[in-house]
Amino acid sequence: MNVRKLSGLLLPTQQARRQVLHHVSDQAERLRARANSLVLEISHARTAKKLSLHLRPRTIRIYWVLVLFLHVFNAVCSGFLAYIYHYMTSPVMDYYVQIVRMMPQENYTVIIYLYAVIGAIHVYNATNMVFYSFSYRRLVFGKMKGLRIKTKKRSRFPGLNRFASGFARAISARGEWFDVVLLIRKVSELSAQSVQAYLSAFLIGSVWVNQTFAVIIFLNAIAHAVIHYYLEDKVGLRRLYSSAVDLVLDFTWGIIIPAKATLEFNQFFMVSWLDAVTTTLPYLNVLSGLRSVRILIQHDMEVVRPKSPTKIQPSVRQKPSQM
Repeated sequence: MNVRKLSGLLLPTQQARRQVLHHVSDQAERLRARANSLVLEISHARTAKKLSLHLRPRTIRIYWVLVLFLHVFNAVCSGFLAYIYHYMTSPVMDYYVQIVRMMPQENYTVIIYLYAVIGAIHVYNATNMVFYSFSYRRLVFGKMKGLRIKTKKRSRFPGLNRFASGFARAISARGEWFDVVLLIRKVSELSAQSVQAYLSAFLIGSVWVNQTFAVIIFLNAIAHAVIHYYLEDKVGLRRLYSSAVDLVLDFTWGIIIPAKATLEFNQFFMVSWLDAVTTTLPYLNVLSGLRSVRILIQHDMEVVRPKSPTKIQPSVRQKPSQM
């Protein structure tokens, strides 16, 4: 009898089990409804407002030259790094890799392909800029949107395609979630830069390298907050300046300082996977920043079209009229 009473106290009754099941099913239904609303919101993501830049033609030319230069320079640097790490995998460099205490040679395959892909993307973007600029007879950052409506191709997964396109549109430079993406990038950049500055403080005895690291971390932490404060209403200019400042800081962090310091210190080569991630992150951020600048200026050029036609049509000679 005592056992039955004890089991009745410990085991839930049938009514209690039903209440728990109803509660769990209600929570699952709410979560499913929230997930469906989130997917629907992402699928119909809109672009942000006040994105017009109203840049002068001279300013657009300056940005075009800078973006093309950064694409070409980063392509050369990425290709050079891929070649360097490929050369380090040779048997001749095995002795030096062990002396410097770098990563094992078999780990460099991923790094070689990563830098090669980054360089190829830069080459593709630079080629697109030059090709379409010659095609349209004006400086553009890519293919201009025509007036013809493109026919949508049928897909086997229309819902997935809508979600993917909406998500890509929401996190792009013209999307509503650009500020959130920029904040996440800044947190990851500051974390990676802090790790590299901490490691360089132990490995490098030069004062100017460590001080430069500290200055870049400080500027990266406050620059975007200052831009957001002074350009809160001008969304397009704020995003353009934020992307441009981010480009300069990442370019300095990832290319200029290592290029100068590698001549003197061999510790700038990757010694671990953590070092590899923090070293490669600026190159990926440069790609993202250049893409944001291209999207913002290209959209402004498409909205504010010049009075002259984009392409020069060949003149048709008139035949002399017969008398």
